[in-house]
Amino acid sequence: MKKILSFCLLVGVFFMGSCNDTLLEHQSSFEKSQRAWLDFKHASNNSYTYTATGASWTGGSWSTVITVDRGEVIRRSFSYTVFQDIKRPATGWDEASRNTVLANLGLTADEFEEVSGKRLEEVLEWQEEGEMLGSHEGTGAAEPITLDEVYALSASDWLVRRDNRQAIFEATNNGMISVSGFLLDNCQDDCFKGITIVEIASY
Repeated sequence: MKKILSFCLLVGVFFMGSCNDTLLEHQSSFEKSQRAWLDFKHASNNSYTYTATGASWTGGSWSTVITVDRGEVIRRSFSYTVFQDIKRPATGWDEASRNTVLANLGLTADEFEEVSGKRLEEVLEWQEEGEMLGSHEGTGAAEPITLDEVYALSASDWLVRRDNRQAIFEATNNGMISVSGFLLDNCQDDCFKGITIVEIASY
């Protein structure tokens, strides 16, 4: 995975240095946002957190916080903000809210673990560090990548002008990326491919 992202980063750097309006959608906005990112990267010593969110047409939603220290991802924290129509309490998933989820599912805690292979509390929120980074797969969590890699993926894939898809780019985090990705034409459910970032802060 890391080798693929490194390749994407190199390709992205190439595109950012040479692409024109025929290659990328939202080219001017992207380049302006990239300059804002490089200013922030320098000011923060390349140490920051960013919060990415996601949602499904079925009603579930989630949040991932990526922590980067001097250019290296050191932590990924994930939590469902809504699960089975139950909203996460402000203080985090507790026994009462988990029991409400189980009641909605019509399962006991043991039955949930038997069906899913994990305890409910391990599904609702978790954190990775060190060698465990990237170990939770198939969860909907944002990949443990840096903002350099987010910009590179935007330039090498998400914003590349192609038929049968609509690219989307927004930069409302003090000029830095807030939405980057695309929607496939004629897609019905969970169509967005890319990233939505609701907060970027120095670490």
